[in-house]
Amino acid sequence: MSLSPDTSLQPATEVPSERARLEKPTLDYPFEASPETGKSIEVAPGVIWMRMPMGGKLDHVNVWAIKDDGHDGGGIGWAVVDSGMHTEATVAAWQAQFTAATAKQTDQGRLTRVLITHMHPDHVGMAGWLTQKFGCRLWMTQLEYLNCRVLMADTGRDAPPDALEFYHRAGWSADAIAVYKTRFGNFGKRIFALPQSYRRVTDGDQLQIGANQWHVIVGTGHSRRAGASPETGARPLQGKCACRFREAPVITDHHAEVAIEVR
Repeated sequence: MSLSPDTSLQPATEVPSERARLEKPTLDYPFEASPETGKSIEVAPGVIWMRMPMGGKLDHVNVWAIKDDGHDGGGIGWAVVDSGMHTEATVAAWQAQFTAATAKQTDQGRLTRVLITHMHPDHVGMAGWLTQKFGCRLWMTQLEYLNCRVLMADTGRDAPPDALEFYHRAGWSADAIAVYKTRFGNFGKRIFALPQSYRRVTDGDQLQIGANQWHVIVGTGHSRRAGASPETGARPLQGKCACRFREAPVITDHHAEVAIEVR
């Protein structure tokens, strides 16, 4: 006796997966090309878009410069939003920006302040380098600044037993924990030392930068208390530069529990 499947119970044609049935809209970008490393694009009057290089599949991070008129006492120049990861390639990219500004004989190379949206190395990595170079102030939310300094203190240390137990209880395999142990303490290796003091940014602040007054939006999820940037949601209360929350067509935001805060 042989058994064979009852074909009458099977669909005549293959049913497409739910993912395949979903409509796949495309994003319309306002610019045909993105700025090359060391160069910039003016996206609105007094707002410049730059990209800083990164390694890996995600090969860049967006950074911004907003024309600053010295309203906050920092002088006339540019307020930078985010800074890139501290690597030789990023240092070279910033140097190229400053060289280009000098060649134009403008004040574009002078930074008045550095605003950091959150503590991830690709955003905060060059903040200390820039504030040291130009003698300007770092602006950041309190939790992001303090948490960054705590994690930087782990640089070069072995993974603590509490962390290993935390991830073991979370269901990590022995191989996954072994990889974690080899990578622990790498967070601060791509971050230039932060300044010893900073200007605190809080939700609802209204920052006068150049011709516009920018409204600060602080949220959680991607990082603990992340401020907003032209890319992620900060918006001027007046003027022509309207900004929206970030659209991420290729990558997804990262949400995680970390071993430093256990239950």
